[in-house]
Amino acid sequence: MVKMKKGFSLAEVLITMGVLGVVAALTMPALMTDVNRNTWAQGLKTNMSVINNGFAQMLAVENADTLDETTLWVDHVSSDVAAANQDVKSELGKYFKIDKMITGVPADRPVVTLQAAASNAMDSTVRFYLPNSATMNMVLYAPTVNASCKTIMDNGGNLCEKYADIYLDVNGDKRPNMFGHDIFRFYLSRNGKIYPYGGDDVALFESGAPKWSEACEGKSPSGDGLACTGRVVAEDFKIDYK
Repeated sequence: MVKMKKGFSLAEVLITMGVLGVVAALTMPALMTDVNRNTWAQGLKTNMSVINNGFAQMLAVENADTLDETTLWVDHVSSDVAAANQDVKSELGKYFKIDKMITGVPADRPVVTLQAAASNAMDSTVRFYLPNSATMNMVLYAPTVNASCKTIMDNGGNLCEKYADIYLDVNGDKRPNMFGHDIFRFYLSRNGKIYPYGGDDVALFESGAPKWSEACEGKSPSGDGLACTGRVVAEDFKIDYK
């Protein structure tokens, strides 16, 4: 006697596939969001290292103790970002791989229109396109020492001068172009190190600058998201908020 093998009917297979499709449709957006957050956070970690290493190399090669002793600041940087020109690109190009430099935000991709909360000051920055698809928007300064430097140091701070204001977009012109997600802010110090906006060092240096523990707390941080830079760095490069 031949035994018949039990199987699934076409209707059962279709129903199962339909259920799986619904489950996938519900879970995929959340999974993609997690993937994107992890990609942005790791991009931040990588590019922070690139920036710190670049300025450290600048100091080492030029045998300088501080950035104001380097050729870039001595010969090319003034208090007006308009002074940044091809010479700045050439000088930075010795220590950073730069695909191109644009003075001012490109007219076809202005950051201020990509995110309404962005500072208008970003209109006058210099944008550097890096080979790893990231961009750096930089305002370069001829710095002056904070009059409260001793107090800052006594309170554990490390930042007394701001040599540059840096907006790092870890995926360049790709979306979402949101602060605290793919765009992060830093201050460059005289010793060539960058300090995250929202961190204690920036808060001690600049009166009114927020701490991430106040401006970027919880699952849905308030504000424009800039202070979240400090949170991501402090929490070992995790983005676990909306």
